[in-house]
Amino acid sequence: MVQKRERNCNLDIIRCVAVFTVICVHFFLNSEYYTYPIVGERMYIMTFICTAARVCVPLFLLLTGYLMRQKTFCLSYYKGIRKTLAIYLLASLACLAYRAFIVHDTVTITSALLRILGFYASDYAWYIEMYIGLFLLIPFLNLIYNGIPTQRGKLVLIATFLLLTALPSLFNIHDLHTAGWWAQPSISHSYDMLIPEWWVRLYPITYYFIGAYFSEYGCRLRKRWSFPLLLGSIFLFGAFNIYRSSGGLFQSISACDWSGFECVIMSVLTFLFLLKLPAQSLPTWLKTVFAKIADWALGAYLVSWIWDHYAYPKLIASVTSMPQRLNYLPVMVGFVFAGALLTSAVLNGIYTLCRKGGGAALRRIRAARARTQSV
Repeated sequence: MVQKRERNCNLDIIRCVAVFTVICVHFFLNSEYYTYPIVGERMYIMTFICTAARVCVPLFLLLTGYLMRQKTFCLSYYKGIRKTLAIYLLASLACLAYRAFIVHDTVTITSALLRILGFYASDYAWYIEMYIGLFLLIPFLNLIYNGIPTQRGKLVLIATFLLLTALPSLFNIHDLHTAGWWAQPSISHSYDMLIPEWWVRLYPITYYFIGAYFSEYGCRLRKRWSFPLLLGSIFLFGAFNIYRSSGGLFQSISACDWSGFECVIMSVLTFLFLLKLPAQSLPTWLKTVFAKIADWALGAYLVSWIWDHYAYPKLIASVTSMPQRLNYLPVMVGFVFAGALLTSAVLNGIYTLCRKGGGAALRRIRAARARTQSV
């Protein structure tokens, strides 16, 4: 009898943190944070939180590499995309229903199809568009990664991708020709390109290979150092972002992008810290909670747009001062997180019912066909 493999709770926790930080990042996107000058203690605190929350999407990508390193080119692998596409379709329909019946937008069959096919039925559906491409590439990425026979060779592969995707964000963020720029970088939004940056959009593959490497070799970083290093990086990069933006609007430079050196360092440290937690000793009920949230994470990511669109206009109307909205960050993030999870739970339930119903119907059809052929 084949024993069922025990679920890795650490990986569930990583996925939970990823979806929670996605919703944190959207607080800043929807609360008008990016339209208000970075001045004063409250805006500085929000900048630190915004910096820390940017690990969201990289955590999903690292987890993909960690889990899918052994996937090969076969039909059963490609069938694995079915649930992702089904949840995307259901989430898109939920968002379209919200647009039609709550927002009262004009939604026709044609416009609905175009939104679904164009990945903008939900404003956050760009991730699915990116993930589909990554999913199709994974068997071939694994041929490259697993075809390298040595650990050192795999490190060189990762270093090459970091050179292409992350290193430009360290050099191509400076304005070397504007007087006074170093004293107050927010006075200029132009930067000089010092090294090539054409390949930065390959950053999902960079994270994928890093996740695959940790899956195969682990990490020698001691558990006691992972959290202090993570806190140190958040403080350092938060302070750097305050320096770059102080007195002006938040500077969304490439260093802050998911391809940037800030996100690479913080995401890897977050991933390793969560991976080394003694999660298997947690109570069974808590493991179950993490497992459920992890299962609902993708749907929650997509439908969180509904709850964002519903909640944030009310926050902006009732709290006119941007710095004062910091007080409501826990409430807003908690509200959207809970609402998105509940909606995703419903969507996942619908998917499960459809899958079971479809499977039962298919079995009946096959049985009827077999009886017909035997007569």
